Amino acid sequence: MGCVYAALALLAAAGLWAFLYYQNNHLTVSRYVLPELKELRIVHLSDLHGKRFGKHDEKLLSRIRQLRPDLILFTGDVVYKRKPDIRRSLPFIRAAAEIAPFYFVSGNHEHWGNDYEGIVRQLCEAGAISLEDRAVTLPCGITLAGSIDGGILPEIEGEKRAARRARVRSRMLPLKKLKGKGCSILLSHRPELTDIYDELGFDLVLCGHAHGGQFRLPFVGAVFAPGQGLFPKYTAGVHRFPHTTMVVSRGLGKSLFPFRLFNCPEIVFLTGEAEQH
Repeated sequence: MGCVYAALALLAAAGLWAFLYYQNNHLTVSRYVLPELKELRIVHLSDLHGKRFGKHDEKLLSRIRQLRPDLILFTGDVVYKRKPDIRRSLPFIRAAAEIAPFYFVSGNHEHWGNDYEGIVRQLCEAGAISLEDRAVTLPCGITLAGSIDGGILPEIEGEKRAARRARVRSRMLPLKKLKGKGCSILLSHRPELTDIYDELGFDLVLCGHAHGGQFRLPFVGAVFAPGQGLFPKYTAGVHRFPHTTMVVSRGLGKSLFPFRLFNCPEIVFLTGEAEQH
C-alpha cells in the first residue's frame, strides 16, 4: 500500500506542476474593439518582469506577428526588482521593435532598481521608443503620450494616503497639455489612478501593474492587487469613465509570488473594427 500511496502522491505532484506550468506559460490573447482607433491595430503588453516564452521568446513573438499590429505599446515593468537585469529581455525588445514601432513607459520595478536611466537607455538602444512624460503624434493623427510611473515619488514620513495621492495628481496634471487634437492614448503603469486619468481626459489609457490580481477565482475574479488591496476592481479588461476609457493588461510575468492562478499571461489586442474570422 505504501508504494500505491507514493505513486499517487507523485502523480498528484506531477499534475499540480503541469497545471501551474500551464497557468504561468500559456499565452492568451484578449481582443477588444474600440471604435475610436478606427483601422489602427495595437498590441498592448505589460509586466514582462524578465520572463521568457520559449527559446528566444519565439512563442511570444509568433503570437504578436499573427496579430499584425501597427503599434506595440508596453506599460512598464520589463524587469523584476529582485533580478533587475534588462539584458535578459533586450533580445525580445529588439525582435518586437522589428515587427512594429515599440513604445514604452516605466513601471515601479524599473525605479526600484538602481539603474532606471540605464534601463531606459538600453531599451531605446534596442529599438524601443520612450514615452516618459512626453508625446508623439503619429501620421494617422493619433497622439501617444506616456507617464513615468505615477506612484513613484519620494516618501514623506507620516504622509497620509490622500496627501500622497494629491502629490501624484499634481505631478501628472501637466500631461493634459500633451493630448493633441485627434484621438489621444496615454500609457501609464498603475490602473488605480482612475480619477486622475478621467481628469486628464485622454480618449484611451493603457495600464498594467495589477497582474490580473495574480490569483483569479471562478465567479469571484481578482483576489489582490498592489495599490487596490483585496478583491480589486481594476485588474483586467475595459473600464469606461465619463471622460476616458481605460484598458488594463493582466501582464505577462509573475509578481512577488511565483505563480499565477486562473490568470494566464495575456497579450491585449486593440482594434477599431471587429475582425472577420
